Amino acid sequence: MEPYHQPPTSLSFNNKAIKTILLAGIVAGTLDLLSAFVVYCAFGPSTVEKLLQYIASGFYGSEAFHGGSTMAVAGTVFHYFFAFSWAFIFYICSFYIVFARNNFVISGLLYGFFVWLFMNFVVVPNSYVPQPTNPPTIGSRLISLSCILFFIGLPIAFIISRYYRTKD
Repeated sequence: MEPYHQPPTSLSFNNKAIKTILLAGIVAGTLDLLSAFVVYCAFGPSTVEKLLQYIASGFYGSEAFHGGSTMAVAGTVFHYFFAFSWAFIFYICSFYIVFARNNFVISGLLYGFFVWLFMNFVVVPNSYVPQPTNPPTIGSRLISLSCILFFIGLPIAFIISRYYRTKD
């Protein structure tokens, strides 16, 4: 087991902290996006461009589906914006909640569950994403939850907790 180091005594946004948050956002955002490509494009009915346009539709509405690659790029930007935001939020929370930085597996899974709840029951319903005619199935919800737990929550918690375990 890695020796425990005293975390910083004040919340700071030095270069190391910013690099850690960016790394956590890039890793989590990329893993989550790749999992969505596999679930919805490789084994599902969508294409990469349509999936990214779907993300952009949260801001642009159904017009995003007619915007071609420009909207796909916008969807990518929005996706990573959220990934960086979730990493930033976990960084701040884990400074104040010692358990979060010392138990990355449990805190990552709990955080992933929170992210999934917030995205599915607050962000998406209050965005301009076209609402489906049929409600999501239990299976699709479990796949979505699993992806967020393992590709957003755990990587962010792991990377941020490593930051707090190393000396500045």
